Amino acid sequence: MATTEYDYSMTAHDRMEDLGFFRYDTNRGRSAYVKMLGKDEPGRFVVVADSTGRNAPSEDSTPVLVATYGDELTATSVSEYPSLEAFLRRLEN
Repeated sequence: MATTEYDYSMTAHDRMEDLGFFRYDTNRGRSAYVKMLGKDEPGRFVVVADSTGRNAPSEDSTPVLVATYGDELTATSVSEYPSLEAFLRRLEN
């Protein structure tokens, strides 16, 4: 991935949107950031949530869970980052 200069004064939400994630909110008060992986990997997507797995992380959430899902809606990988900032920096660099 090419290194890109980002405006780190942007909010975490703006940075997530800039990276192709959208915030999904349910009517049950739960939320997460979701990103489809694209044409080359149909049916696969990434979900980013706080440590409870029930809410989209905020800038002060620690830790943050990142799960990749396949066609059967089964997580194929789950990673934990110490913070949303750590995850964003990993993607942006």
